[in-house]
Amino acid sequence: MKSIFLVISLSSLLLIELTFSSEEIVMEAGSIKEKSTEDIVSRVGSFVSLLHARNDQIKDCFENIKGKDIIISDRDEELEKKDQVIKGLEDHIRSVSEELYEITDQPLTANGTDRCPIGSESGIYRVKIPGLRNFEAACNEEGWMTIQRRIDGSENFTRDWESYKNGFGDVRKEFFIGLEKLYLMTDQRPCELVIKLGDANGTTKYAYYDDFKIGNEEALYKIINLAFRSGTAGDSMFWNKNKKFSTFDRDNDLIPRDCAKTHSGGWWFAECGYSSLNGKYHADGFAPHRNGIHWGTANGYNYTVSLLSTEMMIRPKICNH
Repeated sequence: MKSIFLVISLSSLLLIELTFSSEEIVMEAGSIKEKSTEDIVSRVGSFVSLLHARNDQIKDCFENIKGKDIIISDRDEELEKKDQVIKGLEDHIRSVSEELYEITDQPLTANGTDRCPIGSESGIYRVKIPGLRNFEAACNEEGWMTIQRRIDGSENFTRDWESYKNGFGDVRKEFFIGLEKLYLMTDQRPCELVIKLGDANGTTKYAYYDDFKIGNEEALYKIINLAFRSGTAGDSMFWNKNKKFSTFDRDNDLIPRDCAKTHSGGWWFAECGYSSLNGKYHADGFAPHRNGIHWGTANGYNYTVSLLSTEMMIRPKICNH
């Protein structure tokens, strides 16, 4: 750009000089009687020399621009080669990752690790269930797998359908495991569900269901089986049985109002009330617009109370439980 600007500037100066020089020649021609022939020839010679000098400067500028264009072209080729190398490395990493997944999946499938182990230490385990690749799961020593957790509001639960389908968050912190995983796990065998709740007063309550199953995506992940057995939190999911899952972009509840939008999170809504564990997190435990994390039967159906911690866990049903 600087070189081009220099060329334009020199050309402009040359034009100005040519103009003034031309005017001088005309003026001198008008007074030719007062000037000697030698003076006129001298002035014309000076003008021609000026043209040659300016022409040489312009040529030098163009040569300079050509040289810089060659340098830029060479650098572009280098960048293109580097981009190709980076792309090749990315493809290689992706290929290795695919192989690692397949290698990891084989022993997990052979060992039957399609659930959390019972009797092992609590922690993060890799689980492989038919139809999906292996994934990280938060397990405790009793074989319960955490499928949802809220503890501090660090994760955004106002998510679309695809996010709730595939899962989101960090299994070590706040997360939702994903409806597709939940469907495949509960479809394989009967599962039980336990929900732990904590409020701003430090009170912890629970709800235990000895049968829990949801449908597939075609069924909009509807809760098919749900059998409450016991718990200090009461049964606030009673009204969610046979209800489809809703998100702000997939309104599947029973009323014109979009419950997922007003409650800021996806859930098996019926008419927006009773339970909503994926609602907006309120650090002070107070939800003035009743859009928080609530479990009606645990707080006298006071929906301005917003829970500070929740944990939903499942495991294959133990027959002699």
